[in-house]
Amino acid sequence: MTSNYTFAALKVTSWLVHPFLLLCIVLLLLYKYLTRNFNYWQKRAVPFHKPIPLFGNFADVMLWKTSPYEWLKKQYDSTTHPVLGIYILDDPYLVINDPDLIHCILVKNFSNFSDRQIAAPVHDKCVANLLFFQKGPEWKERRRKLSPIFSTGKIKSMLPTLNECARDLLEYLTRQTGDVEAKEMIARFSTVIVAKYFFGSDVDAFKGDPDFRKYGREIFKYDWRNAVVQSIFLFKPKWVDIFKLRFVKPHAEKFFRKVFLDAMDLRRQNLVEVGDLVDLLNEMVSKRECFGDEGIGHEKILSPALQMYMAGYETTSSAVSFTLLELGVDMGIQNRLRKEIKDTIEKYNGVTFEAVREMEYLDMCLRESLRKYPPLGFVDRICNLDFKVPGMDLVIEKGICVMVPIFGLCRDENYFPEPDKFIPERFSKEGRSDNKNVWLPFGKGPRYCIGDRFGIMMSKLALIHILKNFEVQLSINTVYPVVFDPKSWLTHPKGGLPLRFKKI
Repeated sequence: MTSNYTFAALKVTSWLVHPFLLLCIVLLLLYKYLTRNFNYWQKRAVPFHKPIPLFGNFADVMLWKTSPYEWLKKQYDSTTHPVLGIYILDDPYLVINDPDLIHCILVKNFSNFSDRQIAAPVHDKCVANLLFFQKGPEWKERRRKLSPIFSTGKIKSMLPTLNECARDLLEYLTRQTGDVEAKEMIARFSTVIVAKYFFGSDVDAFKGDPDFRKYGREIFKYDWRNAVVQSIFLFKPKWVDIFKLRFVKPHAEKFFRKVFLDAMDLRRQNLVEVGDLVDLLNEMVSKRECFGDEGIGHEKILSPALQMYMAGYETTSSAVSFTLLELGVDMGIQNRLRKEIKDTIEKYNGVTFEAVREMEYLDMCLRESLRKYPPLGFVDRICNLDFKVPGMDLVIEKGICVMVPIFGLCRDENYFPEPDKFIPERFSKEGRSDNKNVWLPFGKGPRYCIGDRFGIMMSKLALIHILKNFEVQLSINTVYPVVFDPKSWLTHPKGGLPLRFKKI
């Protein structure tokens, strides 16, 4: 009887042992797979931080404890070496910390690093054709064809329209009695301008919540869906095509497609030209030269407008709102800037192109704001041809992604003493050249932001009109220093930027 029990127990034990052994083997193989690259930087004698399985060095970002640009700043601050090896999940990346090496990669040896890593999905032609996402020769040709809409002459001719949009902004501010969410307010201002100049549409974003504003907000809404999907686009681009992910939510893309194509049709039917993006693309359509040899599709036509909306909307709202915050903190700087604005407007009898260009202190304040709060806190490049790093026994191999920690560079006390302070004098004409390789809010080299001058002009006009008419004050709800939203890959304040505006 005892032997029967013993035999049964052995059978049960044997039944349990086999699955356990199988599980151990599976876990061991999984561990080996997830850590297969973890000796990459050690073999190349590059300083690195010890990674952990599954996360690499990226755990704090994946768990939403910190934003990607703050995390990169932490990596940057951890070493004095010109490069640092890191692991994002199981992939090796190289952080470039030295300004001269940054210039070498982004400018001198651009042909080796011409593409961003971000996914250009085959299943989403509209996003794949965005200038920011595009790769290789197609990117170069598209940039060449879009450049004319950002010429000095075009920007100058738009100034009356920009001033008109600013008046709507002032009327909106006059109606406010309590806290004003500054980033949302400037986003509405950006929406009005971008809708008019890039979509040929008149939108009153300061009354109610028009569809143009609502769907635009969907692109940069920092919810969990966007946080996960957009992070995958940035850091695991191969997964995008596997899971058929879309950077822009389909209903938002559908709305912008209809608005832009309707505007193009209306212009053609009425034979009206105003010299904006709509006219430029209509001309390309008529000449059959709309970006490539594969014909003209709606995606190729829509993507330039969507690109300009995304870039203009976020860059301007970020730059202006953070500048207003800092001016609210330091009334001395604000009063000095207001005096310059009023004196220059009086000299030129209005807000003219020449007046804006002459406001040196305004330029200094905006540059300092972009230093402290760069809209995009990092840039990346994929190495598309093996590159020997000058002065080092290191070859960056094809396929390795290099990252430039802009947020870290801009808050490095070696380049900007007292980096957490807002000091516009850093960007006087005399001192500006000292930081040309570390002040990179618009990138650097051939992939420098195509719309930087347009965005700066929009930002300056918003600041001019606001400061001429209102005193900016902090609210009891203003959080300073700023806490950044960990779900955003752009420099975005958690909870917004509530400020008060007192009519002068």
